[in-house]
Amino acid sequence: ISQVDDLLQQDIDGLIVMPVDFEGITPALEAADKAGVPVVSVDAECAKKDLTIAYIASDNYAAGYACGENVLKTLDSAKIVALTHPEIKCTIDRYQGFKDAIEGHDGYEIIAEQPCSGLMDKGMTVMDNMIQAYPEFDVAFCINDGSSQGAISSLEAANRLGGVQVYAVDGQQANADLIKAGKLTGEAAQQPYKMGQGAVELLIKNSKGEPFEYENLLEINFLTNDNVEGYEGFYFSDLNTRLLLPFSVRSRKQGYPLSFLAFLQTHPDPGYLYDAAAPLHPWHGRSSSHPKIRNVPRYCRRP
Repeated sequence: ISQVDDLLQQDIDGLIVMPVDFEGITPALEAADKAGVPVVSVDAECAKKDLTIAYIASDNYAAGYACGENVLKTLDSAKIVALTHPEIKCTIDRYQGFKDAIEGHDGYEIIAEQPCSGLMDKGMTVMDNMIQAYPEFDVAFCINDGSSQGAISSLEAANRLGGVQVYAVDGQQANADLIKAGKLTGEAAQQPYKMGQGAVELLIKNSKGEPFEYENLLEINFLTNDNVEGYEGFYFSDLNTRLLLPFSVRSRKQGYPLSFLAFLQTHPDPGYLYDAAAPLHPWHGRSSSHPKIRNVPRYCRRP
């Protein structure tokens, strides 16, 4: 919210946000609306959708549903545990899709769910607790890659990974490698570059008075050991960025007609990181020798 307030003081022409708390971001959206600044939401829809002009995201419901379908396809029955993140709309949708996929099928039961904030360390702790509480389960559904990596580490330490299918949603290269290693069963991979690109295009269309859709959902690519070879995922750990974070349109008064702060998907060839207009969270962004990364301000870099 404070970042949005700072941006609004810079007389911006548009704003792109990734709502970590889809309800908690409402005051920031109200401030943008009062200032007449159009907002596009990325990765998840905001609770107050009338305060945004559009949103673009993966089809998160379909991502979770694909994981559930694969459980039905590969196991005759299953006791399932879930690592959740109920504060974020996209992860809520993923889990709902998973639950709907298995609903009504005899022999498939979610025996436990616990929030993990989508973090690796919390995912490990939650899985440690589940292993202690539930001596037998067959599937672990994890709402993102970080939580799945923590869950896999915990299952490996307990010598339980061999008997448990693990599923995740995101698309990091690290998780593609886990599939190849036989440690992750399925991954619903997103298209973060297209999210960033699409968000910018929506603001441009709005500025030109061109028509566009409010809801813009991108297909996911469901990965298993059968099709993971050749997949190129994004690298969260290498560049320490994720999708795009407070993503603003700089003021025309500053000499940049619709110049964008764009921290796009962390691919081996991530594309240009455009001229920055606002500080990010201190753990996002990092100095790099990559020839295409330019103008990353010091406050965006890892210390």
